[in-house]
Amino acid sequence: MQPSKFDELTKALAGTRSRRDALKLIATASIGGLFGLGGVRTAFGNKIKCHGNTPNTDCAHWCAAVFGPNTSAASRCTNDAAHGRGLCCQCGSTTSPSSICCVRNTSGFCNGTSTATCCSGGTPFCCSGTCSECCADSNCTNGNTCSGSHICVCGSGAACTGDNTCIGGSCCPNGQICGNTCCSSAQTCNSGTCCIANDGACTSDANCCSQRCDTTSMTCVPCVISGHGCLAHSDCCSGLVCDSTTKTCVACIPSNDSGCTDNSDCCSGLCSSGTCVCTSPGNSCATNNNCCSDTCCNATCCGSGQSCVNSSCCNNNGISCSGNGDCCSGNCTNGHCCDSGSTYVDGLCCPSNQLCNGHCCGAASRGCCPCCGPDQSCLVGSCCG
Repeated sequence: MQPSKFDELTKALAGTRSRRDALKLIATASIGGLFGLGGVRTAFGNKIKCHGNTPNTDCAHWCAAVFGPNTSAASRCTNDAAHGRGLCCQCGSTTSPSSICCVRNTSGFCNGTSTATCCSGGTPFCCSGTCSECCADSNCTNGNTCSGSHICVCGSGAACTGDNTCIGGSCCPNGQICGNTCCSSAQTCNSGTCCIANDGACTSDANCCSQRCDTTSMTCVPCVISGHGCLAHSDCCSGLVCDSTTKTCVACIPSNDSGCTDNSDCCSGLCSSGTCVCTSPGNSCATNNNCCSDTCCNATCCGSGQSCVNSSCCNNNGISCSGNGDCCSGNCTNGHCCDSGSTYVDGLCCPSNQLCNGHCCGAASRGCCPCCGPDQSCLVGSCCG
């Protein structure tokens, strides 16, 4: 055994408490040439943590730098090191005196009355020379992180406690956690996404779990009913489409309104570039709703005020005409169609028995003579049978 090893063995023997420990140490020293003094130290279990050769003079300097020169605490530290134990053996080879975790006096030295440790990952953790709650993010829980002052925090606040977890830098009630997001109190978690359930207030489809916001009631709904606000066809209940012009769900989109994607969306059955259109009079048609007049006669659209009679478009009563053939009634009087036995006067078709001095007794404000009965006529201002 080398002299230096022998010196360390004798120091170790001096620190043994019993003959049994001494025998164990001597037995272990017999293989010291193979394993060095570190093998001897293992006989003391975990109490000796010196690494390599640390002469007492080095520990004396180190202890003085930690506790202050010529102090009782520095002396105890140096004496412990001579017996292979104490703060210098635990920390001296890995931790500088300024990084020891302790309560320091006004001179900046450890006061010697409180526990002094090196940062070993225990509790509390020791960072940058101060005892604190954490020394790395891995030491914080619930998503909190280690702040610059070595305190576990959530965002810029305090650490989350109780039924709260740090989500996105804020403490979130556990009942509102949705994946990596904290839902608001008005939201629910649906397949990992925060959204508003049916009947909850909304401002757009994206707010709702159903992806449908009724813009009339401003609530989330399974689907938007007829006459209520919509933004797209998908908002509307089955059988309805969204009229983009009125922004309401309808059974079909009227002509000249936009929002159609297919002919079936339009009341006219005709969609052109997103707008519902109708066929003008005289043009071909397949059904009545194709026509602006809603009358398709023999594959041709009739005009407004016309009907289809005997597969031909003809004018209804009150519509202007140039001859009897223009009228569905076959009677054109005073340039307008009227039923047989009636004459167009005072803006209406007047039954012949109501005519009196060129006016119709039945017309408003026309009191030229008493109104005659259905079997009477007005002659010389009098009704007669």
